[in-house]
Amino acid sequence: MSLIDASTVERPPYVEQDRRNVEYTPIYWLSDAEAARHLDATGAEYFTAINPEGLEGVAEFVAKLRPLQESLPRGGRLLSIGVGQGSELLALGELFGDSAEILGADICQTALDRAATNLDRAGVEANLIKASATDLPFKESDGTGVDGVVHSALLHEVYSYIPDGKLAFDQAAMSTARALNEGGVWILRDFATPPEAARMIIFELKTEEAKDFYDYFRSRFRTFPDWDPGHKSQIKEQFDPQIAYPPLDASGRVRLRYLDAAELMLHFRNYVDHTQRGLIARRDAHWKEADERYLIPHPGKDGLTPMPVYDYTTYVAGIANAALEGTDFEIEVLQSETAPRPSTADFHRGHFGIYDEAGERVPGAIESVPKKMELLFRKVRRNVSQMPSD
Repeated sequence: MSLIDASTVERPPYVEQDRRNVEYTPIYWLSDAEAARHLDATGAEYFTAINPEGLEGVAEFVAKLRPLQESLPRGGRLLSIGVGQGSELLALGELFGDSAEILGADICQTALDRAATNLDRAGVEANLIKASATDLPFKESDGTGVDGVVHSALLHEVYSYIPDGKLAFDQAAMSTARALNEGGVWILRDFATPPEAARMIIFELKTEEAKDFYDYFRSRFRTFPDWDPGHKSQIKEQFDPQIAYPPLDASGRVRLRYLDAAELMLHFRNYVDHTQRGLIARRDAHWKEADERYLIPHPGKDGLTPMPVYDYTTYVAGIANAALEGTDFEIEVLQSETAPRPSTADFHRGHFGIYDEAGERVPGAIESVPKKMELLFRKVRRNVSQMPSD
């Protein structure tokens, strides 16, 4: 097991620039350091929560990453960004065997240490790199590129923990595009914003447990109580959970955006799981997940504009291609799908109801909330006829 500290590589200082300027290469020294400190401070419980240990957890990731194997039958250099406890790295080892060189990158030392332990225990060879998704130490242009990249529930964390989350999202996508070799494949899995997420709905909380969580969430979501005040004040997202989540009426209902209801429902599922497993206390003021926005807004638009799956896919491909301007390559979309999670939908149905403003139940609204995006991109040589002329 080798551990490379990419932070020791000398780089220019970060200068904030307009995200529409494709020439920039900003470096988030202070932001990455604060995010790493925050993640390290969460302790082992957080990583146990997001990546359960054991064969069952690895088998789940094998199924999720099989599209990468089908798209890269010859293997090659494979990079998983955000290693958790190493479950994805173990899954890559199982899927590709000796045909792959496995790399794992994370800004969190705790994650790297736990992944290293689990990889050693399983006898899987991998190189672990301390590096940020926003500035990967791999580039096709200098011969250090990779053939496959895994983003699994990563980009919503990139958005959530860097003050200019939209710029950070762009930088992570651009850095990945630059890292891929010709023919390289990028698999991206994350929460899927439901259709018509901006519409106003009547949200019903059916159980006392759900009502109690709503009261907790409307005071805790995106408040970063453990962050340094100076760093917290730099967060560009303008959001007040007390406004987004008004008080419930006497019947346990409230009028709000479908997007905000979905965000709460997704957090509630994780909250119940984490409390039942003894990983956090009820109404835990330090629950890390409450600082994360799962359904990130459109980086190319103002405010908290929802970004449904089609918009997400086309935006990621577009910003990745912006990083490749002036090269012989471009990013193409191989797959843009959503995967249902029926057991989570059943759980949500027991606690919540979603109605239109006339009081009629909205068909499919509960089922749409827990879906996950499953996107695939490939780096290909640009069509000569499409290349810009001098």
